[in-house]
Amino acid sequence: MKSTLQKNNIPVILSAEEGRHFANGSVIALVENQEKKLLQDVIISVNEDSIKCLPAMEMYNEKIGKIHRVKVGFENGMSSEWISIPNGQQCIALTVLNNDDISNYFILDNQRFRWKGKYLIPQQ
Repeated sequence: MKSTLQKNNIPVILSAEEGRHFANGSVIALVENQEKKLLQDVIISVNEDSIKCLPAMEMYNEKIGKIHRVKVGFENGMSSEWISIPNGQQCIALTVLNNDDISNYFILDNQRFRWKGKYLIPQQ
């Protein structure tokens, strides 16, 4: 079995800023899914360096300057690809193109199972 969603392919798009929730003074909006539900457990990586932010908690490990690229990550290690930010864009709003609870998602990558009675069990 192989999951549709894999470790680095969570579909995320840059979206319009209107109507989005920005934490106090933040340039990155709280991340939403397609149903406009706020996702609390995301970590945003900025510019392929060590800058990380948790928009829902208004936490940044470093001051964010100009943003060139961002990546949305989840606590279970899944993430989007790097998303380029157009020059001059000051505020960032991101939408995850999935309504499943990704933080509880289990990745299957060519995992093999066998039947044991009426149950599927992982093959070693």
